[in-house]
Amino acid sequence: AMELNGKELLGRPVRLDFALERGAQTPGSG
Repeated sequence: AMELNGKELLGRPVRLDFALERGAQTPGSG
C-alpha cells in the first residue's frame, strides 16, 4: 500500500498524512 501511495499520491496533499505517520520516526524527512 505504501508503494501505491508514493506513486498515486506523489504530489498530492497526502504528504501531510505521511509526514504525520512518519513524523514520529523521522521528523525531518522531506
